[in-house]
Amino acid sequence: MKRIGIIAGFLLLFVGIIVTLANQFSQKADQMADFGVTQVAETEDMKKPKMSINKTKKYTAVMKTSAGEMEIELFADKTPITVNNFVTLSKKKFYENVIFHRTIKGFMIQGGDPTGTGRGGPGYTLPAEIGLPHKRGSIAMARLGDEVNPKKESSGSQFYIAHQDIPQLDGQYTVFGRVTKGLEIIDAIAEAPTKMEGEGSSPIDPVTIISIIISEQ
Repeated sequence: MKRIGIIAGFLLLFVGIIVTLANQFSQKADQMADFGVTQVAETEDMKKPKMSINKTKKYTAVMKTSAGEMEIELFADKTPITVNNFVTLSKKKFYENVIFHRTIKGFMIQGGDPTGTGRGGPGYTLPAEIGLPHKRGSIAMARLGDEVNPKKESSGSQFYIAHQDIPQLDGQYTVFGRVTKGLEIIDAIAEAPTKMEGEGSSPIDPVTIISIIISEQ
């Protein structure tokens, strides 16, 4: 009987541990769900901007980051919808205090997500304007994969800048500009240390976009 009592005691202790762990997991799951809902709530009510740029004019963006400044030539004549969106969001200060959340040396640096997770955006997509090549310093829009996005529509805000030439991405993503000054800033961001988990692309000390100033000529 004593042995049975000991075994029963261990079983009750084991069950108690399982219940406690299950409750903790449930609480964490609820927190993650709330976080996900917050992301949607923060971004879902933005409307796709109306066309406001002049396709015959030249547009330049000066992106000031915590690592330094980059000057970006925007191809309004070739990708007017994408440039119009980037100009509009920049003027609305959408990108201020947003980090480069994904960086891969020799490949690209990615930013433009206000949540910093890679899952956020303004709540809309943009039609593809594909045709320009990925050269060092090219800026292009990120997007969901072909399996769920066969039209290759672009993210409403997330973009990436090529650290080196990436010809394997040509014909797949909308390139809408290029960095003309400050290529060394791309190097600094792309070559900074990243965390080991996952694909190893989450920067340990993310670089932040301070401001983007648009000029029109």
